[in-house]
Amino acid sequence: MTPGGDGKSLSNIEINNIRELWELGLSCYEISNKLNLPHSTVYHRICKYPDYDAQENKKRAKANEYKEISQYSEKGDFIQKFYSITEASKQLKIPDKQISAGAKQGYKVHGFYFAYGDEPLAIKTNKKIVYQYDK
Repeated sequence: MTPGGDGKSLSNIEINNIRELWELGLSCYEISNKLNLPHSTVYHRICKYPDYDAQENKKRAKANEYKEISQYSEKGDFIQKFYSITEASKQLKIPDKQISAGAKQGYKVHGFYFAYGDEPLAIKTNKKIVYQYDK
């Protein structure tokens, strides 16, 4: 198997990376983008896995929409970037729908804020502004 017809075989590291990313919940397309490998190369490797299912791959691709997601601390400091919501969900053990909602609405999720791609972090709080007037 060659990654793009240049005559080089996939290394054991690349094969292990493909497996790890599949187990994290990424689709074939996401894995190929993340590892900079042709989609067909990744597909031909993954379709041999006993737990591979074409419908699961489609479900993963549709759910993730290939959006990068950034994680921030409570103070708004950047922590790390994930290739997809699914990857963040698996690594942080936070439901993907909560991460997505937090990113869209600017609310804290499990002590963190999230933002899509390179969008600026928008933090919303439930605090009301109170004005005090002197008599």
